Amino acid sequence: MRFILLLLLMIGSIYGQVSGMFANQGESFIGIEGQYDSEDIEGGSLNSTILGASYTLDGGLEVFGAYLSAKVENDNDSSQDYDMTGLNYGGYYHIKRQRHFR
Repeated sequence: MRFILLLLLMIGSIYGQVSGMFANQGESFIGIEGQYDSEDIEGGSLNSTILGASYTLDGGLEVFGAYLSAKVENDNDSSQDYDMTGLNYGGYYHIKRQRHFR
């Protein structure tokens, strides 16, 4: 259970960090992410959902937030079923060098 939660949090933070790298210096933009995954695992099933958004200001400062949800159902024992929900938020500052081409 902890592994799945950690994995979901890592996916959310990686998305936020990567989306700001596409902005050039001086550009501002909004990024939106959505992901749904459904797997049959041994003895049960796993469903996860991620909804997130980020805003990059002037190509450097980026803030993001994401909603994470996962549900695990065990076929044999309902006491091992669980639901996880969480919020992931943060910010980054991307330092970019300006390149001059001749």
